Amino acid sequence: MIEINLIKLKDTATPEDVLRVARMLEDFGTEVIMVSHLKKWLIAPLDQQMAVEVRKLRTVELLGGITLSEPHIPVIQSSEK
Repeated sequence: MIEINLIKLKDTATPEDVLRVARMLEDFGTEVIMVSHLKKWLIAPLDQQMAVEVRKLRTVELLGGITLSEPHIPVIQSSEK
């Protein structure tokens, strides 16, 4: 079963480490939905076997399923006129 996952790399990870994980995911045949080189995380759909392989990487700090829902952007009104 495919599940959307957050992959958080360790603070010591480099932008090259983030790219390496993204390439690994592409090799698995999955697409990266979102990525942050500065915050060192990726969001991607993974099946159970892919998740096991990604967890084995020494640069991975956290890997867990997440739910993406429709964005709700509140309207902020200024009191200045």
